[in-house]
Amino acid sequence: MKIGFDAKRLFLNYTGLGNYSRNIVKNLQEYYPEHEYHLYTTKALRNLDTEYFFDKSKFIIHENKSAFNFYWRSVSIIKDLVKDEIDIFHGLSAELPIGIKKSKIKSVVTIHDLIFKHFKSDYKLVDRLIYDFKSGYACQNAERVIAISEFTKGDILKAYNISNDKIEVVYLPIDNRFSKKANQIELEKVKSEFNLPDKFFLYVGSVIGRKNLKSVVKAMSIIEVRLRIPLVVVGSGKKYLEEVKAMIKNTGLEDDILFLKNISNEDLPKIYQLSKFFVFPSLYEGFGLPVLEAIQSGKPVVVSKGTSLEEVAGDCGTILPQNDVIALANTIKDKSNLAIELEDCDKHLKKFDPEVIVKGIMEVYKNV
Repeated sequence: MKIGFDAKRLFLNYTGLGNYSRNIVKNLQEYYPEHEYHLYTTKALRNLDTEYFFDKSKFIIHENKSAFNFYWRSVSIIKDLVKDEIDIFHGLSAELPIGIKKSKIKSVVTIHDLIFKHFKSDYKLVDRLIYDFKSGYACQNAERVIAISEFTKGDILKAYNISNDKIEVVYLPIDNRFSKKANQIELEKVKSEFNLPDKFFLYVGSVIGRKNLKSVVKAMSIIEVRLRIPLVVVGSGKKYLEEVKAMIKNTGLEDDILFLKNISNEDLPKIYQLSKFFVFPSLYEGFGLPVLEAIQSGKPVVVSKGTSLEEVAGDCGTILPQNDVIALANTIKDKSNLAIELEDCDKHLKKFDPEVIVKGIMEVYKNV
């Protein structure tokens, strides 16, 4: 098969959607090298994250040469797909070019979440309308829709008038760098570089409203000083971050919470390994990849009920009601309740194994 991908985020995004794109395409090529993999992008940036995809023996890169990037990605790319005789086009980030159904090219789209429908205040009206149109159009016109969790599948079914049989749930793959254990010298180097405490618990993610970091600050504020351990936050934010910092100052927790940002892909796994446990009280996640990363790192996780986090955490997590600050404080304080059975977690992680994930995606392609 000749398989084409919307690879804009693969080359230009270095967080969630970009990481998903790179992991999926790389693993597909490694496990199914008999197929042709075509990457369509407005610009192909070459760096440490994307270097792998410039191997001409594995991938064919198609870079838009016109000045109208938006129109090319949304419409005229179809001419290139037809010319290149692509069999299946996969929109890796919730969008497909308009008119693809009229061409002979089959299409698949991955929908990660519908956050814009639930947290409207986090988006400008015009952005919400664009995201809703793109997601709805892709769901209606794709031969198959890949949802990254059962929770996201349910959200899609509520939002768009499509058949249950059209949606396949294929989880995100684990990234093996989080399973690789660092040696003591490497850990000490990272601990010294970022001035990390001897004991701490960890939060990784954007510091935005729906991620609900304020609930962790509130929980820490009601724990007796002698029973507290520091919190390390890896992530950046804007308005909500300033609100969190104001709350920290008002509750006298300045010495108990450390903020880090722009952490490299090499250092982040080591920070997970240095932590005691991981807290992620988000109110909405399509998947919640940091939870999986923490479990891979052998750390207990504490997450909120009600979204995909229960699927991702499984029996390796403590599941708490959303916004239950008292329960969160008690869990943080009584860390003995956070012990996990690593053998059970190894079994849980198998469902996120890259080979299992790409096998699921390839089955979708073959069915299409």
